[in-house]
This record gives sequence, structure tokens and C-alpha cells, in this order.
Amino acid sequence: MLKDSVLVVPLKAEGRIMGTLGINRRRAFTPEEVASLTTIGAEAGIFIEGAKRREEAERLLIGSIQSLVKSVEAKDPYLSKHSERVSQYSVQLAMRIPLSTEEVQIIKDASLLHDIGKLGISDSILRKPGKLTSQEWEIIKKHPLTSVEILQPIPYLKEAIPLIKHHHERWDGKGYPSGLKGKKIPLGSRIIALADAYEAMTSQRPYRQPLPEEEIFKEIEKNKGRQFDPQLAELFLEMLRKKILNPSKTS
Repeated sequence: MLKDSVLVVPLKAEGRIMGTLGINRRRAFTPEEVASLTTIGAEAGIFIEGAKRREEAERLLIGSIQSLVKSVEAKDPYLSKHSERVSQYSVQLAMRIPLSTEEVQIIKDASLLHDIGKLGISDSILRKPGKLTSQEWEIIKKHPLTSVEILQPIPYLKEAIPLIKHHHERWDGKGYPSGLKGKKIPLGSRIIALADAYEAMTSQRPYRQPLPEEEIFKEIEKNKGRQFDPQLAELFLEMLRKKILNPSKTS
């Protein structure tokens, strides 16, 4: 009766063993196969190490970009920690749907970076206490596309970028930059749009105080099926009523 042959080769990179590759089969391995599989193990180790380093580099880059977001917010005390709170609300809503861990992470990345394009907008517009002119408003409306230009070179953010691009679209098709309507708007963008609007309503702005809770409820209710995805808006309102939407609940 033939016994199984087992070959275990190390996955190595820069002299370090990162893991092993085990192969089990009925017939014995030839010296040539052992040599070939050992080479494959070494190449796999180098590939894994390279992938880890790329991911770490991308994460460092994202961290740097998030620091830039904070610098945008730091220019205006009314926007302090805006993106962080939007991200927390977005993640809590996404988990309530529920979405997969991977989908939630994409939404988290997108919501943290959704306003990065405002780096290209002057303080005089961002901090203007009064009503924006039509020309100033057109400049503001360009920030999602500017965000895409800034983030496009980062492969890790490939799936987050469409969410960032379309977070100012409206359910009724009257948003920007593409005028997408209904479910043509990415789900993550619809989630961020709700979280972004809610954060704005609950925060102090140069032109107004935070809105009372009752008025926030009315505003979201009024805009179901207009500005917001009606099903998401109803779920969001339910979370508010049950006091389970909380900026202190981090993901």
C-alpha cells in the first residue's frame, strides 16, 4: 500500500520564514519537483512580503491624507472633527443594514476622506458666514471631483473613490456632480450623504446654531425620497429614535 508523500517548503523573504506551503500526494516527489516547489515558495514569500509592504505604504499614505483632511477642518472651527463624526455615523448605519466587514471598511475609508477635495477651496469661501454666490457655489460643487483627482493614484482606495465622488448626489437626481438618481447612486454614497447631512444639522455653523432634535427629524422625514434614499432615511430615523446612533460609538 502506497503511503502519502508530504512536502513542506518555507515561504521566505529576506531570510525570514513567513509561513509554509504544504503539499500532500500519493507518489513521491522527485528532486526536480522539490527544487521547483522550493523556488515557488521563495517567490510566494517575496510576493506576500511585497503585498504587505504595499498595503502598509498605502495605509501610511491614507493616514497622511486624513491628516490633510484635519488640516482643512482646522482652518474652520465649525468643521472640527466633521469627517470623523460622518464616518462614525456612516459605519453605524452600514452595520445596521447590515453590510459585510469589507463593505463597511470601504464606507469608513470613503467617509473619512469625503471632503479632501475642499483642500482646493479658499478659506474665504469655506468660512463665509453669509450666503454663497452662484459662482462660489459652483466652486464648492467641484470638491467631489477634486477628491477623486487627489485619491485616484492610491490602488487601495479604488472601491472607495466612487462613493466619495457621488456623496452629494440626490435620490431625486438633482444632486452633483453627475446628477445620478435613485439606486444608480452607489449605496455607500447614499449612506454618507445621510450621515453628512445629519452631522451638519447637529453642528454649529457660522450662519446658525445646531438644529433642535425635533427639527432634524422633520428635515430627514421631509427629504425621504427627495434628497435621501427613503429606506435608508427611515432606518436612520429609527436609529435616532432608539438612541442607537452615537458619535462616541466607534467602529
